[in-house]
Amino acid sequence: MSIAFQPDLVENFFAVDVAAFTAGLAKLDEQIDSHEVPTRDSRYLALLDLLDQNRAACRRLEAEIGGSEVTLRETQRRFQEAISPWFQQSWMMNHALTKPQGYAGDYQMLTTIYEREAKSTGLGGLLDLFFLQTELGRAVPARKDALQDFLNSEFAAREGEIAVLDVACGPCREFADGVAVPPGRSVQVTFVDYDEDSLAYAQESLPESNDTLGFHFVRYNALRMQAPARFIGEHGKFDIVYSVGLCDYLNDRQLIAMLRGWRGMLRDDGVLYVAFKDMNCYDKTDYQWLVDWFFLERDEEDCRQLFVDAGYAPGEIAMQRDETGIIMNFSARQTPARRIDAPHDAVPRSAADSVQESQTQRLPK
Repeated sequence: MSIAFQPDLVENFFAVDVAAFTAGLAKLDEQIDSHEVPTRDSRYLALLDLLDQNRAACRRLEAEIGGSEVTLRETQRRFQEAISPWFQQSWMMNHALTKPQGYAGDYQMLTTIYEREAKSTGLGGLLDLFFLQTELGRAVPARKDALQDFLNSEFAAREGEIAVLDVACGPCREFADGVAVPPGRSVQVTFVDYDEDSLAYAQESLPESNDTLGFHFVRYNALRMQAPARFIGEHGKFDIVYSVGLCDYLNDRQLIAMLRGWRGMLRDDGVLYVAFKDMNCYDKTDYQWLVDWFFLERDEEDCRQLFVDAGYAPGEIAMQRDETGIIMNFSARQTPARRIDAPHDAVPRSAADSVQESQTQRLPK
């Protein structure tokens, strides 16, 4: 489609599709008391119908615009302004658009998704309920549950003191909801985030450290772990390194360097665990049009290649999906260095023999 036709396409989208969407929102708003606690009633179903029609219109326009990224982003921002009188009534929609912490998926947003309850009333509450039942609204809690299962399994399989690193930790809900530490183990977890508010919230919400389970909070820019020597010097190496909310925001170059850096932070027999969203298993439209929440899109093959490019052998990489099938949880295990040369069991030679052999090897052949 020629760029010359794009203004007509965009203006028709706003004159027809956006006008119908906002008229429907206005009608629903009139029917719902602003203080009403939201329920999934007939008005909620009517909202879902409106959102389905809008999603189809946004997809259609995006396909018609083609590869013009500038036009697409300008159109999305204009669309978000058009729907703002209704969408700003939703705590979740407004939070994901305005990004008070600088990014959409901050600790407040994740905590709200984990708790699975609308924070708004009236029409805004219905939009909260919709947000919670979107594909990623369901996948985020499932991702946390899968992480808890992984940690429980690792703690049960290991002995003694276990050092754990959580990169871009957010609210640390996996430990707030409870992770089992078997008898005879001592787990020390280092939580890393650059958001001071996130670290403060996690520190307040997690239980007190004890001899069995201890927590340490470190403000640090995760991107610096691409060259991990400084962090290792200050905090040592770890048996388990994991990050479940960061990788979808890093480009390939950053992520390859990060995966390589994390590998260097593992002890022998350590394991790296990272989560990705499968681009083929969710629809990006709602997150890029209704709010401003973008992820770098990858599928399973893309993710495996990133590990390989970072120096991991294909046989070291395992992947399990969460219960929604949307989240790909990759694990890669560090194996102790082993000799690849043949064992030396010959009788030691004299120093004279060694000198003579060295001189012989220098002769031209």
